[in-house]
Amino acid sequence: MSKVYSLFIALLLFNNSFSQSYHIVESQPDHIIIDFNFSQGYEIIDTVISGRTFQHIIEGGFSSRNVGEPWLPEYNVNFGIPFGSNPKVTILETKTIDYSNKMIPPFPELDPEFNEYSGDKMNIAIYNSNNFFPNTPAKFDSSVTVRYAKIITLNLAPFQYQPVSRQLRKKIIILKSE
Repeated sequence: MSKVYSLFIALLLFNNSFSQSYHIVESQPDHIIIDFNFSQGYEIIDTVISGRTFQHIIEGGFSSRNVGEPWLPEYNVNFGIPFGSNPKVTILETKTIDYSNKMIPPFPELDPEFNEYSGDKMNIAIYNSNNFFPNTPAKFDSSVTVRYAKIITLNLAPFQYQPVSRQLRKKIIILKSE
């Protein structure tokens, strides 16, 4: 029995549980205001892929992008919403930290933990664009119904990348959903 308690305590001590990156500022029947703070939890490191130097953003979560898009983290939050509602996202305030001369690698086709990663499959339309990617830092995915509850996922981009100027922008977002 003491081995079970020791294992439980060890798991608690070595768990990578960081404080939440968001808090609810206001919640009313017709809207919710949430403050997302991405100032902690991400690290930008230099990495060499096929002889080229890239800056990779290390995160604690799972990254999901289309192959060839800039490999930027994405933060998702699920919300329960009333049936028949069609929520909208409004960004009330954004604070940014800009980094210059950063080359973000493209998202790989196969997991680089288990497969060789070359970094050659870039989405040329995005990497030649003079706009930030993703173009909007907050958007809702389509909703799903799970056991009599309507759930919608809010996708947030803690970083945006401008490939032509190689500018990387880190965000702190305050948004309102109606």
